[in-house]
Amino acid sequence: PVPVACNDPKRLLRSAEWYAHGVEVVHSHFDWKFKLADATADWACHARLVIGEPQLIREQDIPSLALALPAMKAALLKGGVRQIEGIGANVLGSPAYALGFLADLLSEQAFMQPLAAGELVSTGTITDALPVKPGETWSTEITGLPLQNLTISYTE
Repeated sequence: PVPVACNDPKRLLRSAEWYAHGVEVVHSHFDWKFKLADATADWACHARLVIGEPQLIREQDIPSLALALPAMKAALLKGGVRQIEGIGANVLGSPAYALGFLADLLSEQAFMQPLAAGELVSTGTITDALPVKPGETWSTEITGLPLQNLTISYTE
């Protein structure tokens, strides 16, 4: 189980089996004019989640992974040209903390179950979302972690 009220990234990482680089493709049929509750209820912003090759979390790697997550960098490139870059610390200080934040949030809601083994958790965005158009090819460049870069071509 994911510990509740935990701010130790190593302990939080021990609750996960693997990690991977992912790209969320967002879309709004509200023309980006909506209230958060409306968008959430309608799944109005999430179009796709593309996930790279999973990296198993081994006990001996946890201390270095906990240090690397806040400092890792992710860049988005359009047609090979860098558009934006962010770091892992943009996600609540570390993507590991996002896992703890979700566990805490679920524990405060009596009608929700705690996170269970096998659930996929997306920890949040390292960069801002940028507009994409059909015909464009976007890719990622990850540094600081042994993760596969991703390439996504938009056809429609």
